[in-house]
Amino acid sequence: RPTTCSEQDPTAKEKYARTIVKIIKENNAYSWISFYDGTPEFLNLVRSMDPQVNLVFNAINFDEALDACIANNYSEIVVGLNDVTKEQIKVAHDHNIK
Repeated sequence: RPTTCSEQDPTAKEKYARTIVKIIKENNAYSWISFYDGTPEFLNLVRSMDPQVNLVFNAINFDEALDACIANNYSEIVVGLNDVTKEQIKVAHDHNIK
């Protein structure tokens, strides 16, 4: 199998996160740029660099995404709407998650 950038360069994710955070800071883009990813480790790395960056958990499974958002205090979930019920949306909103 082909190797990923992270496997070739263990610091690739950190470099990528640092670059994104730098761009957001330099442009004061906190209100119009959100950072999407499906791994709490990566989102938390970005948060550790700048807690003002809006983090969005990008997921396949809504229930797992909701658990990750609650556990890590993320404010948004992105998931296919066909797989989400009204009840699940209400639970997310009850936790102030968009």
